[in-house]
Amino acid sequence: MNPLFSFNTLRLKLFGLMLCTAVSTPALAAEPGCPSEDLPTFVKAFSVSPELQKTYTATPVTEQRVAYDDKAYPITLRHKVLALKPGALALLDSEAQAKAGLKTFWVDDVTLVVHDTLGDVLQAFVFKKNTCWNLVRFEEWSVESLLNEHVPANETALEREVRKADIYQGYGSRETYLLTQYFFVLAQLIDLHAAEQGSSEGATNAIRLGYSGMSPEIAPALIEKLLLTHADKDETAAGMLSYFYCDRGNTEHQGPCQDPGKANETLIMAIKKFDSGALYASLAYNLMDENRGKPDMPRGLACLQEAAKRGHDESLGTLARMIKMSDVPQPGATCL
Repeated sequence: MNPLFSFNTLRLKLFGLMLCTAVSTPALAAEPGCPSEDLPTFVKAFSVSPELQKTYTATPVTEQRVAYDDKAYPITLRHKVLALKPGALALLDSEAQAKAGLKTFWVDDVTLVVHDTLGDVLQAFVFKKNTCWNLVRFEEWSVESLLNEHVPANETALEREVRKADIYQGYGSRETYLLTQYFFVLAQLIDLHAAEQGSSEGATNAIRLGYSGMSPEIAPALIEKLLLTHADKDETAAGMLSYFYCDRGNTEHQGPCQDPGKANETLIMAIKKFDSGALYASLAYNLMDENRGKPDMPRGLACLQEAAKRGHDESLGTLARMIKMSDVPQPGATCL
C-alpha cells in the first residue's frame, strides 16, 4: 500500500471526527436578559422563572433566620450560602400568595415583604440594583421555631399567642431591622386577637402599644370595651381603666382628669377585689393631685400607708419624703 495514501486517509478520518465532534457539542445557553428595570415588574417575572432566579440571585446570597442565643434571647443569624433552600422563593409568586391568603408591602423600595395577618408567615426579600436587579438577602421572620423552644410549663394557647407578640415587639424595640415599624404593628394585631379570645394581658399590651405611638392608636370606644371586659379579672386592666376615664384615650391629654369621680370609683372597686399595693398607690396619687379632682391629702396619705404595707416600694419612699416635709398621716383618716 502506498504510504502516502495511508497517511492522507488517516488525516481525512481525523478531520471528519473533528467535524462530528464540533457539530454534536451543544452551544452554551445564553443567560436570560434582565426582564425589567422596574423592580415590581422584575419580581413578577423573577418569581415564576427558575432561570431568572438562578441568574439574578446573588452568589453567595445571604439567608437570615430567627434564633435564640445562649441566654434564650431572640436574635437573628445570617449566613452566606451558595443557594437558598428549596422552596425559599415560592411565596414570591403572586398566585401562591393569593391561594394562601397572603399580602405584600414594600420597605425602602427594595424589600418585598410577604405576610399573613398574625405573623405565621413573614418573609422579606431584599434586592439590589447592579446591571439588573439581584436578590441579595432572604429573611425568614416566622417565629414558630422560637415558640416551640423554652416553652413555659402549662402554657395555654392564649399565653403562647401573647408570647409570640412579645417576641415580635422585642425585635421591633431594637430598632435595627428594616421591618422595625411593622413588628410593633404586628405585635399589636396579635395582642388584639388574643384579647378577643379572652386574654387580659393581650388587651393591656395592645393598648399600651397604641399609647406608645409605635403602633396605631386604638379607638377610645374599643379601649373602654377591652378594659371593661378584663378589669374584673386583671388589676392592670383595672388600673388602666381608671386612667382612661381621665384621658379618654387621648395620648396628648395634659389637662385635668375628665372624670375624676369615675376614675377613683374604678380604683376603689379594684382595690376591694385585688387588695393590691399598686392600686392603693394609684388611688393615693389621684387623691393628692389637683388635676384629678379636689385634693384630699389625709385620705391620700392613708392610701399611701396601705400601699406601703403591701410592699409597694415607691409608696414607701414617697411616704417617707412627705413625712420629712411634715405631711404626716392624720389619726383616724382612712383610704377607702
